[in-house]
Amino acid sequence: MAELIHLYYYKDNIIINNFIDDNSSILAFDKASIENEFKNIFNDEEARDFYTLFASIRTAKSKDKNEQINEIKKAFK
Repeated sequence: MAELIHLYYYKDNIIINNFIDDNSSILAFDKASIENEFKNIFNDEEARDFYTLFASIRTAKSKDKNEQINEIKKAFK
């Protein structure tokens, strides 16, 4: 939950251009906390940014770190 509080104070400095529709359960606890305990902390756009920022990123099926880095860079373009 610390990342949620930290992000709340710095959210105006983070710009998300591409959105990731993450259907995995990696953010299940975050989503539940936001929906149940922090309902008014984000508007819809800010919540989408939060879920995108902390979503899982598909990477190359390789152990080569340069390939992995390139896939991560593509995800954040």
